[in-house]
Amino acid sequence: MIKNKIQVQINRPVETVFAFVVEPANTVQWLDVVSEAGKTSEGELGVGSVYRQLFRLRGETNQEMFFEITVFEPNQSMAFRRKGGQYPISGVYTFEANGDGTLLTYDEEAGPDKLIPNLIAKLITGRLIRRQLEADFATLKLILEGKTE
Repeated sequence: MIKNKIQVQINRPVETVFAFVVEPANTVQWLDVVSEAGKTSEGELGVGSVYRQLFRLRGETNQEMFFEITVFEPNQSMAFRRKGGQYPISGVYTFEANGDGTLLTYDEEAGPDKLIPNLIAKLITGRLIRRQLEADFATLKLILEGKTE
């Protein structure tokens, strides 16, 4: 299992950050590997909601994954897990008021040990994923703070 934890201070209110981050359709704006996304279940976003993301992984542009929301506490946290597939992914977003902004923490666990059995391969894969997450969260910060490069 590969684990990563990312924290970013975003100079926007918790309500604004939460609303943007948990909206599945917004992920295409800040997660570099996601080319399409949206909620697929009926009703309001909450525990049990399912959303779809189309990933660009290893040069493939059509790797479809579905995720289910397992925790939904407005302006506090949202957790999800992948539905089906051989590569499990789960994550938790935590939102904390911090000064005039929001401290966003993301904890992720991905992949069964049997798919990446070699310790060195796990370390390399984990570092690559971490670098991508750091870049993605830097993009998220720029978008929410209204900054352009």
